[in-house]
Amino acid sequence: MSQIERLKLRLGIADTAQDELLQAILEDVEGEILASTNRKELTAAMHPLQIKIAIIQYNKQGSEGMSSDSQGGKSQSWVDGFPKDIQDALVGFRRLRVSNYASKKS
Repeated sequence: MSQIERLKLRLGIADTAQDELLQAILEDVEGEILASTNRKELTAAMHPLQIKIAIIQYNKQGSEGMSSDSQGGKSQSWVDGFPKDIQDALVGFRRLRVSNYASKKS
């Protein structure tokens, strides 16, 4: 099953009307994960995290920049950045960045 099919299944989407949007979200999330982990490509073990983050991004559509919203007595609030469980999982995939280090001999 492809990532877009998994995402659609988790979101309860059966048609193809939102495929372009969902693909764009998956690509954006992939970039965020790679930047956060200092990697060049996602591993298969990272795919569930990509789906979790994509669901969060999908659900935040139209409310970017807001921390909470209240309508008709129903309130909703959002976490800045990734939720703690996702942050913890990303740390396990993080690669350290090595920079050029030259020692000066006297």
